Amino acid sequence: KMNAVKAEFPEVRCEVGDVRDIDWLTTIFPGHETIIHAAAIKIVPLAEARPREAILTNVVGSMNVAQAAIESGVKRVVGISSDKAAGLTYYGNTKRLMEATFRQAREWGNTEFVLCRYGNVLKSANSVVPFFQKQIDDGKPFTITHLEMTRFWLSMQQAIDLILYTYHYAKSGDIVVPKAPAMKVVDLAKTLDPDREVVEIGIRAGERLHETL
Repeated sequence: KMNAVKAEFPEVRCEVGDVRDIDWLTTIFPGHETIIHAAAIKIVPLAEARPREAILTNVVGSMNVAQAAIESGVKRVVGISSDKAAGLTYYGNTKRLMEATFRQAREWGNTEFVLCRYGNVLKSANSVVPFFQKQIDDGKPFTITHLEMTRFWLSMQQAIDLILYTYHYAKSGDIVVPKAPAMKVVDLAKTLDPDREVVEIGIRAGERLHETL
């Protein structure tokens, strides 16, 4: 991913690090006015199987981002949350706690904290679209966890526009929630290949049939 970014935007400086390491954050944050915090363990079954890792990254890491931003004089932090924050999974709870941490962090200093919450971004990392496309390329049937499962969908550009809207217009402490359309996962698959066989494989740990924003 980083190599792809550098290839497309050679003027961008890339750093490798970990939000769990607050000392590292305090070395790279100074001199920046804005932080967009998108680092997270966001695969729901992984968070269900390894809740400790999800907590350390999604909650403790977010606390570190908030503290380092305040200490470094960052003016505004945008936190990227998820529709899962309205649910009761381990992952959802970590994102809900991230939201709560950022809203409370307004009391720690002069940095403003805003949040946006949205669903699935088409063609993003771990998105189902590249997964379905690989099944098409490999000549395999679509595997769907449940035929009635729905998700909220945004294009990559819509997700970026939401982040920019949140940055420019949200007041400190706000959580911006879009009016995103919901669609069955199986219907999305059928738009890619209407004639391909669909195999139902069962809901994975922590998944719900329908999300809520």
